[in-house]
Amino acid sequence: MDQVRQVTHADYAPQFLALEFEEMITFSVFMTAGVVFRRNPAAHKRLMLLSAVAISDAGFARIWLMGIKTEIPGLFGWWLQYFWGIFLILVAMGLWDLWHRRRIHPAVLFGAALLWTGEIVTTILNSSPTWREVMVRLVNAWGYAG
Repeated sequence: MDQVRQVTHADYAPQFLALEFEEMITFSVFMTAGVVFRRNPAAHKRLMLLSAVAISDAGFARIWLMGIKTEIPGLFGWWLQYFWGIFLILVAMGLWDLWHRRRIHPAVLFGAALLWTGEIVTTILNSSPTWREVMVRLVNAWGYAG
């Protein structure tokens, strides 16, 4: 809906919807897996935490944009701006498991693989002119609600 309202703004960027779709998919996968594994406390706790981590990039991006205020060009710069916090949390979860369990829990490995794959795909799509055109058509099909 927000993209529909921004159609007339100069900074209109419908390709950013890739990030929103990635968050919805990963959150849903982790939440569903967490419910399925609720009888396994170690997996359940990690999957529930990963569901929160999956939707935390907005806060980390705001910290970057308002606090760090450094723009790094290119795909890596865009990835870093939005996903640096998630990367640090996943590394911390892995290190916690290594320290306490002497191995990384499979739920953390699954979570890191899913999130990092989604982040890479999102970063590539965000810079794709074809993806932008597809998202413009999607937003236009939704209609203007302003």
